[in-house]
Order: sequence, then structure tokens, then C-alpha cells
Amino acid sequence: MSNYRSLSNSFIASTKELSEIDYGLLISRSILVASIECPPTYIVKATIACRFHLKNNGKQDYSVLKWSTPLEGATSDCLTVTRNGKKLEYDGIYRKRSVPGPDQYLTVGAGQTLSSTFQVSDAFDLTKAGVYSIAVDTYLEYVVGSATSK
Repeated sequence: MSNYRSLSNSFIASTKELSEIDYGLLISRSILVASIECPPTYIVKATIACRFHLKNNGKQDYSVLKWSTPLEGATSDCLTVTRNGKKLEYDGIYRKRSVPGPDQYLTVGAGQTLSSTFQVSDAFDLTKAGVYSIAVDTYLEYVVGSATSK
């Protein structure tokens, strides 16, 4: 049986010619906790690479579906991005999918963290200077144990 959990995390970026991003970590009592790291400053029009972390604070392994999460890159509408308080439109890939197979799940062991790097600038227009906020905004589908074990 699959479970769903809403993930939320944010950080702020600001300046005139450069944009700055302060790290924002989600502090939670949840078993699965998400966080994002992005460069603290970047030049406008540069490629913006961020790092997504999903930590398992539990005592057992979980397999998480990477679809609709930054674990598969910026290839789904799983982020909320704002500039100066105004929500930016997702301009990335929309995929039509069937039932996920075991290879679409990643196992995060008890006490371990899964991490992936993604280009947020591939899916959102970050070419204007301003105050940015980026948050993970998705549901996490997961199963207890390994989705690949028989």
C-alpha cells in the first residue's frame, strides 16, 4: 500500500544584479524530511543548480517514488517558485505516465539521506533580479521496505 506525505520547504533569494538564496531547512518531527540547498548568490541568467535532500529519520527503510519530486530533477511541477511574492509559472516537462515499476522507486535506509542535484532554472524563469522563494510542493508516495525486493 502506498502512502502520501506533503513535503514543504523554502528559502529566500534577493538582490539587484545578483540573486541570493538563504538556505532554508525544514525542521520536522516527520519520519521523512525534505530540504533544499541552492547557491547563496548567483548571477542573473546563470544556470541555477539546487540540491534536494530526503532524510529518513525512521527505524526502517522506505522506498519513495521519485516521480513528482526533485529526485528525478526539475522534470515535474513539484516546486513553488515566487519572485517578489508573485508565483512563477512552471515551464518544464509534463509527463504522461502509467503504473510505476520497481525501478521508479529509490530506497532510503533508516537514518540515511537521498540527495539529487537539479537545475531549477530549467523549469522556471529566474532571469530577473529579485527576491525569490523556492519550496518543495508535492506529495511523496512511498512504501515501507524496498520496492525492489521480492
